[in-house]
Amino acid sequence: MLFIIWTKISYLRLAFDNEILTFLYKGSKVHATYESISLAQQQTLRNGLKTLIGIGLSKSESQVSPYSGGSINQWITEADFKNIFPDTLKFTFRYEGNPYSLSLYQIWDLLFLGGQFDLKLFNLNERIQFFKDAEAGGSPYLAVINNLYPIASERFLELAESFATLLMNLHDNKLFTGPHDIFDILSPDQITLLRLIFGL
Repeated sequence: MLFIIWTKISYLRLAFDNEILTFLYKGSKVHATYESISLAQQQTLRNGLKTLIGIGLSKSESQVSPYSGGSINQWITEADFKNIFPDTLKFTFRYEGNPYSLSLYQIWDLLFLGGQFDLKLFNLNERIQFFKDAEAGGSPYLAVINNLYPIASERFLELAESFATLLMNLHDNKLFTGPHDIFDILSPDQITLLRLIFGL
C-alpha cells in the first residue's frame, strides 16, 4: 500500500510539485517569490506537499465528505493541512522586494490577495478527485496527463509512448553500450514511473 501511494505521489509531482505556489503563475511575482525561498525550505515545502497529497490519496470515499452542491470530495481538509503545515512552520522569502517569514497558510493569503486558502485547498482536492475518478476508470496516469497537459494528447502522446517504449527496450535488453546506461539519464523512480504511465 505504501508503495502504491508513493507511486501516485511521484506521478502527481507533475501536477503539484512547485505548482502549489506557481500554478498558472510561471514568470510572475508569485513564481519569483517561490524561487526566493532557500533550497532547503523548498525541499521542506515539497516533502510536506507530498505528505499532504498522500493523505488525500490514501482516503477512501467513505472517509470524506463532498463540497456542498458539487462532485468534488474534501480529500484534504484544513485540519490535514494544518497538521503538515502548522502556523509555527515558517518559510523565509522575498515578495515585491520585502523580506517575509510566514507559514504556508499566510503565504497563500499574501500571494493570492487574501481569502484564497479555501480556493487553493479546493484546487488541490479537485486534482485529487480527477485522479481518483480516472483511477476508478482504469487509466489514471494517462487520463490525468491529458487533463493537465493537453499537449500530451494525440500525436504528442503517441510519440512520448514510442520514445518510452524504445528506451525501456534498450534498458531491458541490455542494449546500452560503453560506460553509460539508462541511469545516466533516469533515476530508478523515474523508470518505474514511465512503466506505470505507459504500461511498459
